[in-house]
Amino acid sequence: MEVTLKRNSEGRFGVSFHAPGDGTICLDRISDAHDVDDDRKRLCVGDIVLSLNGIVLEEAQSEDALLQLIANSGEHVLVRVTRQSTMVEH
Repeated sequence: MEVTLKRNSEGRFGVSFHAPGDGTICLDRISDAHDVDDDRKRLCVGDIVLSLNGIVLEEAQSEDALLQLIANSGEHVLVRVTRQSTMVEH
């Protein structure tokens, strides 16, 4: 699933990320007090971030690398996520 997030009046996207140590980066918090209308309502805590603005996140990338990508993303960010229940194991 792809969602577009917009920065609020404080320059934030209204979501927090967490690297749980298993090679993934997940959504940790989603703010209800966000002052712009965007796709955040489609997200769930625990969603796994697959890409940011078309840049695929590799397992080796850190939470800090993701935060740097977000900081440089401008007023909008396109986030592609998956839910653990929709992931297919091989």
